[in-house]
Amino acid sequence: MKVTYLGRKREKFEWEAISELRKEAKKYNINIGKSVIIGDKITIGNWTDIYTNVTIGDHATMGKFAIICDSAIIGNGAVIGDSVTIGKFVNIGDEVTIGNWTDIYTNATIGDFATIGDFVTIGKNVTIGEDVTIGDGVVIDDGVTISDSVNIYKNVTKKKV
Repeated sequence: MKVTYLGRKREKFEWEAISELRKEAKKYNINIGKSVIIGDKITIGNWTDIYTNVTIGDHATMGKFAIICDSAIIGNGAVIGDSVTIGKFVNIGDEVTIGNWTDIYTNATIGDFATIGDFVTIGKNVTIGEDVTIGDGVVIDDGVTISDSVNIYKNVTKKKV
């Protein structure tokens, strides 16, 4: 079972709509922190935690058991898989797809239209350009920058790709 938020915020004050969403979400063990901004028509899987100051764009989908840490930004149309952890201050662009069991650490940025596979680890302060594909099981070390339109299917330890 998932909770789908259909944009009632346009009909009521934002805080009232989020309050209603929190009540509905608790039925499915979904926790939504304070000062969260949620777009229209999002879907949140069971057992998901969304911490404080998170922004989620329109039409975003989060799988079950996801953890979205403080001050993360999830772009419009992003799809977050099951059991994904998104660290503090992570910025995920529009139409990004993140596979299951993926960990994205603090201050990472993922450009629009990127596709991240299952079981991927993205280190702290990583920048991933637009339209990048990262295959299953890849580990990207801290501080790496990946240019636009690159396909990666093995671990990355260099500072710039």
